[in-house]
Amino acid sequence: MGQEMEAGLWRNLAAFYNANLKNLSGPFDRSYGMDMQNYVSLVGLALGTVLDPDLTPLPSLEASVNHAGDLWLAPQLAILGMEIPADALRSFRAYGKPRLVRQQINSKRIATAWIGQEAMWGTYLAVPCSIIGRSRPQTDDLNKQDSVTSSRGSVMFWCTSFQTRGGNALSTSFVESKL
Repeated sequence: MGQEMEAGLWRNLAAFYNANLKNLSGPFDRSYGMDMQNYVSLVGLALGTVLDPDLTPLPSLEASVNHAGDLWLAPQLAILGMEIPADALRSFRAYGKPRLVRQQINSKRIATAWIGQEAMWGTYLAVPCSIIGRSRPQTDDLNKQDSVTSSRGSVMFWCTSFQTRGGNALSTSFVESKL
């Protein structure tokens, strides 16, 4: 059962991943950031155990980076080993083709993403939080995460220079709709 769960996790991540941008499209729940080129992510560390360094979605470690403390998990991940299915691993190594991804999260939320060669957009549709028994603070600051669910409702990434796959050529826009 554990192997099936791990394979399902990697296939899900691969569906939302763009190897050209070295990033997940979102939407993001419980995420430290939106651009894996700007902080140390556990997904990036795990992929670093199986991908060539130039394909790994991690920031340059020559300077101070956000969540650098998570680097302490790299040895454990390397020892544990990643069992990434071959079809998912292909998606992490190279961009395939443009695609639309749709996944039902629960009865109230649907994640969708469009993954293009040089751009991607991830978003979710949801019922208002007040309907499911939570009140959600309203804010005009669109760069803040939802303080109740820590989710990023809609995010778009695009490459400003196709010659560079690193973070310095990636632009990001975040839009949170009012529910």
